[in-house]
Amino acid sequence: DVPGQGSGGAQPKPAMDAYMKVGGKLAKASCLACHGPSGEGTADIPPLAGSEWVTGPSLRPAMIILNGCKGPISVAGKQYIGNMPLQGAGLGAKELAGILNFVRNSFGNQSDKLITMEMAQDALDTSKKRDGGQMTAKELDANFNRDLNGTELDPKTLVDPKTLEPVAAAQ
Repeated sequence: DVPGQGSGGAQPKPAMDAYMKVGGKLAKASCLACHGPSGEGTADIPPLAGSEWVTGPSLRPAMIILNGCKGPISVAGKQYIGNMPLQGAGLGAKELAGILNFVRNSFGNQSDKLITMEMAQDALDTSKKRDGGQMTAKELDANFNRDLNGTELDPKTLVDPKTLEPVAAAQ
């Protein structure tokens, strides 16, 4: 590979755009079937749009994706009694980071902080330390109400769209 050209000749893209593309494909295949194409939710399923669980501390939505969520949860002032199965089987850091960036920056949500693969790995490692099983809102708030750990990356940094790794700027 030529430095600054990305793998296979793919043109570097701003990090947020590249992560969003990865996450969009995965979200359309899994999240949107239940949460709706606009993230609006249903009478029984909480919305992704305008959800403090999505836009708040970044470890919480990661843990919901990785472990599922059951029981009562309040989203945007409305109570839901749901049962979301885990969605994290087979997800690596790249995929999890993509999904998190997609839901945190779609459906009217906006986050100026990019969730990197290193941050997503923090969620994967944290999740492995649990005994498994779906999470409750109470457990999420008590034990996982923090942002993901990892080095921050400017969302405009150019990355290889396949690996999501930063690339050197062309001289």
